[in-house]
Amino acid sequence: MRHRKSLWVLIAVLWLLPWQAQAVVIEEVASDKGAKAWLTEAHALPIFSLRLTFPKAGSAYDPDAKKGLALMAARMLQEGSGGKDAKAFQEYLDFHAIDLDIAVSEDDVTVSMESLSEHTDVAFSILYDILLDAQLAPEAFTQLQKEAISELKQLKQNPSYVAGLAFDKLVFGDHPYGAPGRGTKESIQAIQLDDVREYLTSCLTREGMVLSVVGDMTPAMLAAKMSQYLDPLPEVRQCTGVVVKASPHFGSVGHEGMDVPQTVVKFALPGVPRQNPEFYTAFVLNHMLGGNGLSSRVGTAIRKKNGLAYYAYTSLDNMDQAALLKGVFASRAEEKDKAVALLKEAIGEAQANGFAEEEFDDAILFLTGSFPLKLDANYKLVEYLQMMQRFDLGKDYLEMRNRIIESVTLRHVNALAKRILDPEKLILQSVGQEPKTAPETESTNGRD
Repeated sequence: MRHRKSLWVLIAVLWLLPWQAQAVVIEEVASDKGAKAWLTEAHALPIFSLRLTFPKAGSAYDPDAKKGLALMAARMLQEGSGGKDAKAFQEYLDFHAIDLDIAVSEDDVTVSMESLSEHTDVAFSILYDILLDAQLAPEAFTQLQKEAISELKQLKQNPSYVAGLAFDKLVFGDHPYGAPGRGTKESIQAIQLDDVREYLTSCLTREGMVLSVVGDMTPAMLAAKMSQYLDPLPEVRQCTGVVVKASPHFGSVGHEGMDVPQTVVKFALPGVPRQNPEFYTAFVLNHMLGGNGLSSRVGTAIRKKNGLAYYAYTSLDNMDQAALLKGVFASRAEEKDKAVALLKEAIGEAQANGFAEEEFDDAILFLTGSFPLKLDANYKLVEYLQMMQRFDLGKDYLEMRNRIIESVTLRHVNALAKRILDPEKLILQSVGQEPKTAPETESTNGRD
């Protein structure tokens, strides 16, 4: 029985009641040329949040010889537009209290914006300017190239970044997901301004575009702004990059030497694709395995009981062409092997014997009870609307989400644990001081 309702659960339930009583209403809005958006009106405050995503335009789609192109292009969009140079453009944003960010993932490019509703026209005109009237000044591009190369040089001294690069290469090999999203010195130098221009017109198009807005805006206003400022985007996506289904190299182990106080260890096991109904079972499993900090199996084994790591956790990483259950911890070099052994032991125990009813009940209570806290601000809700569109989860997802999680059973979780929590499939990549005795199975990966 789910009877262990600690204080945080009670607080979360109190949040849940009014949220359920006032279900989120999502309206679909269309522009004159048929571009679609989801809108949730919230007029209590004169602000709105916006997310605009271009799928299949992320770093994995960069040409092989020009890795870093998507990120360079995203940065160039903020180096001046609409006849303004970078300084004037930033001052224009500040004057109108508009927050703008452009993020690049392996798969997508996402423009995020927060604005006062009185500046709605200005905000959408900025979207038009950066996407269709970016200044793309040669001197700004040259400076960005220098800065990007300098950043790479600095990041090579960061064990977490180096571990991330080596981990991606270990997991994915020559697949685009294994390439460095920031590029290399050579690939950044190979990028030309014409490459950026071609990327912007070929990849940031209306085809596949995902738009969500939450806040002080009406459907009629959003439709008008979309028609005026986004319909002029190129219609058809013509990105040349192709990303096929990845085959992670499960069971691989790598170490990269680096003279740092802490050894960073990244690890992974098979995950479940986001659109697979079993994803929710994996979601609950991850919470108990390593997603719940010190109370999870991994956190308890490595940090809480033995004090071997400064942090230890897991998460689900779902890309378009790969799904992983990933984790990370950092420990002193001399304790790394012991921590890895405890990690394997925790994973093996969960696979062999499953999870207990009590920890399962606590997980369900937390994951459902804390959900309203993830929707208590426009910027949080708009991220969910984006995810719901991006993965075709349906407009009723927010209403159904807790019911779906509550439909997961301990039997489902333990059956999935038996399939995917295999210590033999564990991918391990460490970066830090060389271990005194390296196992014969270990291989060393070079840096990109």
